[in-house]
Amino acid sequence: MKPWVKRARSAQDEWDYQFVTWVSRHVDFFLALTCTTELFYGIARSQYSLVISIVLVGAISFFVGLVESIAITLLMLLFVFFHSVLVYHTLNVPFLVAASAGWLCVSWLGFHHREEQKNQKKRLLSVEWGHDQTASVLPWAVSNEIRTSLAAVRFLLFPLQSEEIIDDSAREMPIAKATHELQRLENLFMDYEEIIQEKTIHHGKVNQSSRKV
Repeated sequence: MKPWVKRARSAQDEWDYQFVTWVSRHVDFFLALTCTTELFYGIARSQYSLVISIVLVGAISFFVGLVESIAITLLMLLFVFFHSVLVYHTLNVPFLVAASAGWLCVSWLGFHHREEQKNQKKRLLSVEWGHDQTASVLPWAVSNEIRTSLAAVRFLLFPLQSEEIIDDSAREMPIAKATHELQRLENLFMDYEEIIQEKTIHHGKVNQSSRKV
């Protein structure tokens, strides 16, 4: 394949990709614009049945599901078709096309809006879960301090066999030091627990304020 053909092909692929990306980003806007136009058309022509049916299909799609709303759309299309043919002996094709477009667009919008809400809740839960996991992990400085304290307590309570203890006062000194070290370790845990509680309370307030917004 010649170089200019490759360049033309790559340019065409880039244009196609940009067009598809642009359409995918603005498809909800065009669908919402179509539904709004349908609603204004129904109100202007005093066809309130069209307005009510569009709102009804959108509510079914949002609260129940997309398949059910499409099924309702097909049933209404069949009803409008046979009612026009059998009763009025005519078929209003523009109204049928407009109603079909409005019902299908609002079906997708209701379903997509519900999925966006679900994804937003999942993202909030994942952020909260990640924060809880991070808060529950013991920092390296605290774990190192605990390890050092435990090693000191073990050394004080169980000295090396080469060391000789001369009198009772010498025996009591390691015990006192070990008790002091254990007390310091307990205070360290209490301080760390208070810090975790403060972070949890602050994170909860931030989440509540973000949900209100």
